[in-house]
Amino acid sequence: MDTVVLEDGRDLVLVDAGTPGIYPVIEAAFQGAGLRIGDLTGIVATHQDQDHIGSLAAVKRAAPRARVYASAAQAPGIDGSAKPMRLIAEEEAYAKLPAETRKRTPAPAGLWPEVERAEIGSIVSDGDVFPWCGGTEIVFMEGHMPGNLSLYVASEKAFIAGDSLSLDGAGNPVPPEKFTFDPALAKRSLAAAAARFDIRTIYCYHGGIWHGDGSAALSAISGY
Repeated sequence: MDTVVLEDGRDLVLVDAGTPGIYPVIEAAFQGAGLRIGDLTGIVATHQDQDHIGSLAAVKRAAPRARVYASAAQAPGIDGSAKPMRLIAEEEAYAKLPAETRKRTPAPAGLWPEVERAEIGSIVSDGDVFPWCGGTEIVFMEGHMPGNLSLYVASEKAFIAGDSLSLDGAGNPVPPEKFTFDPALAKRSLAAAAARFDIRTIYCYHGGIWHGDGSAALSAISGY
């Protein structure tokens, strides 16, 4: 699961836009749910990784009135005004490899050449609340990446974690430390979210949906 849709009869908001080339799958999912992708009013980019913005430009073309939301830290890597943070980190790690290892290892690239950039319509801040589904709050989950976003839908007590959490083999929410820039900061962000919200459902892009006392789970994960 690489996207979530918020729909309340007035607004239709897509949270992230998947990998490059996945637009037909997103469109088919909308049609299967009885929705029109052209009716989108907003698209939230939680962060600039290629599996979150890969089809953003294609979705925006199909829904020209949809406003794209992102944090100030993430926007340059989404609109193309700066190199993506993940690619920079991968290039730095590659440069530190022994020369012989580099000869046997492909240089970082991944799907980045296929990612089409998209213009940001609004810069969001931590704590911003939008009317979507009765009130959806922007939550900065620093640590996974600077300016990384999650969302909290109060009416559903739902936490759209994005990549702030994934589900492990036992189906438990955990921070994906392998892909997290600052694991200690990520855990502090989880602790803050646990104290701030009453969470009963967590949407993890890598793993699926988790039900339970999410606030207690986040607190336990963070160690705070």
